[in-house]
Amino acid sequence: MGLLCIDIESEFGAFNKSFSNTGGLLTYKVPPKTAIVGLLGAIVGYDLPKTIDAFKDVKIGVIPLGKIETKTITYTSHYGGRKGRLVNIKQELLVRPKYRIYIHVEYDIKNNEIMEHINTLLQSSGVSDKAENLNDGLELLLRNHISYFSLYMGKNDFPLRYQLRDIETQQLQPSDLKSPVTTECVVPRDGISKYKVFKINEKFGGLKIKRTEPFRVTIFNMPVLEKSNREFTDPKDFVLKEGDTDVTMEVLPKENSSYLLYKDDKGNLIICF
Repeated sequence: MGLLCIDIESEFGAFNKSFSNTGGLLTYKVPPKTAIVGLLGAIVGYDLPKTIDAFKDVKIGVIPLGKIETKTITYTSHYGGRKGRLVNIKQELLVRPKYRIYIHVEYDIKNNEIMEHINTLLQSSGVSDKAENLNDGLELLLRNHISYFSLYMGKNDFPLRYQLRDIETQQLQPSDLKSPVTTECVVPRDGISKYKVFKINEKFGGLKIKRTEPFRVTIFNMPVLEKSNREFTDPKDFVLKEGDTDVTMEVLPKENSSYLLYKDDKGNLIICF
């Protein structure tokens, strides 16, 4: 089975790093997995504990669409100050963030409660189709733009727009990949043995030459799991290529990797973590 795929965007966004403070709230450059799981919970209308339980086995892949830009703003708040006293807060924001999100869910759902909940939500929204599994239920909700709660890009100040994409994907096994393959994804570092970023230049009447650009790679740490008390856990290092759209990254997945591997209809690797 293929992956669900949605493009999400907003005018601004912020996925605050947990170690940020009033001296400057920093944002991750891409939505953490915890934010995508929260997005799914908001669509079906679950609170945090039920969201974590329902979507604990979901795996996602994230592709930035376009250049990632940030800016820092300053606003006043009671946060961090004495009662009755305002303090200045610096907040790093994503400017016009847009991402492609791939979602893998298990088809064998042992707990039918979420399916009954989704079908009730579909029926109350005027959709006659009945979902038989979680993947189909989410697809129907996304295709018909049905969401129990409002969706936002990290903070409720930034309403989120999304579009379901019909992109064909094919699942691979690590043993299928004997040589590096191109990817546009944010890549978990422990899932690959090596990576390379390069730019293809044309010289001498159309001859194409690869030019390596190692400084165009960012390695950053980001949480993958969240507890019901909002504690973020299981931090992992990720690799993100930077620069214009003509910059290419190749990776070689590890054969013993626990991540799911797919290829899209253009042959690019999708790593779901």
